[in-house]
Amino acid sequence: MTKYFPAVMYFQTSIILIDDDINFLEIAKKNFANISEIITFSSARDALNVLNRMGSFFHSNSVCKIITKVEATEIDFNGELFELSLRNSLSYAKDKEKNKLISVVIVDYSLSCEDSLDFCRIAKSIGLRVIMLTGIATDKVAVNAFNEGIIDRFVSKHEENLFLTLNRIVEEEKMSFFENLHSKIIPYFFSDTNLTVNNREYFKKFNDLLKKSEAIEYYMIDHKGSCVFIDPIGRVTILACQNDADIEKYIGIAIDNEADSTFIQTLRNKKKILFLLADSSINSPVSLWKNYLYEAEIISEGFYCSVITNTDLVEMV
Repeated sequence: MTKYFPAVMYFQTSIILIDDDINFLEIAKKNFANISEIITFSSARDALNVLNRMGSFFHSNSVCKIITKVEATEIDFNGELFELSLRNSLSYAKDKEKNKLISVVIVDYSLSCEDSLDFCRIAKSIGLRVIMLTGIATDKVAVNAFNEGIIDRFVSKHEENLFLTLNRIVEEEKMSFFENLHSKIIPYFFSDTNLTVNNREYFKKFNDLLKKSEAIEYYMIDHKGSCVFIDPIGRVTILACQNDADIEKYIGIAIDNEADSTFIQTLRNKKKILFLLADSSINSPVSLWKNYLYEAEIISEGFYCSVITNTDLVEMV
């Protein structure tokens, strides 16, 4: 069954490139885009030391910093309790330490055969994506390694526009790295609604906005599929998602607080959705909630979204 949902988060990471051709390593450093850092080695054995130091870097330093423990929606993932939040996401985006995370390794097969394959096996065992650079004579070995699951992709060094191809493949594999990392927890993050997971329309909307916003990182900010996208110069775009239950909850609160009838009717019409950017906003006077109404689009029955690009509001979070 095709699964239609994005990773919980995505940001720029580092890659390892191993090749015994020093000139090639120097050229490569100048020809990769959207990479936080390219760590180069001339031998697989030296690169292994970096992998051994990685340990549980992601779980201890990346996911948990963007999460706050909230009793009502706590999730147990590898022994950690966490929940996404917009405030933490925007703060975490400024933390450059996360970009040291290694997601992809590129290995030249012209190195010692056993060293190359052993390195690939270890990299795969800790969840990294592995690309092998091959020559014509070694393509068969690469195919066998791919079939055995030792590598994820292979590219011939003789390919025309090599770095254009490598940049595209590395970007795809970085995304796969995050998708694989989060695949087991996606159903839990979206456990309070079945409208996001495997929702083809939502997935299309998400990907369209990811491209349109020119984001280089994104973070889910709630369990409905709402997400914050951040472009290279720090501009923020938010995809706000709600379902019928969310809207009814806000209508109930508005009625209890004697909100203006026009405001209540706006919520009932569902042509606009109320999206409170800060957790504290729900405690603000209902008369101010009109400032947080956004034009709604129906994604599927009972599921709505808005695109928010007002960065001034984001600064209020």
